[in-house]
Amino acid sequence: MTLFRTNNIINKTILITLLILGISNIANSKETSYDYLDVSIIRYDLKSITHNSHYDGYLLSASKSMNENVYLLGEYIDLEREGGYGVDFKSLGIGVHYPIAKNSDIIAKYVHNKYGQTFSSGLLNSSSKGIYNAIELGIRHQFSNDLELNTELSRYDFTGDSMFYKGISIGAIYKLNNDISVKLEALRATGSPSNSADWNGREVGIRYYF
Repeated sequence: MTLFRTNNIINKTILITLLILGISNIANSKETSYDYLDVSIIRYDLKSITHNSHYDGYLLSASKSMNENVYLLGEYIDLEREGGYGVDFKSLGIGVHYPIAKNSDIIAKYVHNKYGQTFSSGLLNSSSKGIYNAIELGIRHQFSNDLELNTELSRYDFTGDSMFYKGISIGAIYKLNNDISVKLEALRATGSPSNSADWNGREVGIRYYF
């Protein structure tokens, strides 16, 4: 997918989100919470001109409010694919949120990530490590008491490399009760000119509020 087509998708997504914010007039929606734990199953598909790779794994993440508008983030991801390849991600970050409508928050996040890659096949074993930083800007909208819709734009820059990704995600949180929700999310990221690979991500999980 070209960068031009990706920008079109981003623009359309922002427009759709703003339309949702404009037409939604659901009364008595509850305040958006930033104190939660997520446990999810994830799948990432990495695609380039020469090859396609599929990674499956799990995600553990937590968010904790520090005051009315600031919260801390932590995340761990473990992924594997056929052939003895594995990769894990550990991240810490800080976010800010601010209400822009009765049921909507705009959010901004900075996240520092460390990742490790491993390969094991017979007597051959290898590993490598790296760092990247992410900046994310998004909207969380309480469509009703039970349903939250969200979208984010993101950029991932790799330390010591000209490689970066630009991405967009769309998600939904459906509340089962006061403590437990079901989480769904889809992500699309496009690589920089120095990296021809694009990747898609899908996440299904449970969110616990505390």
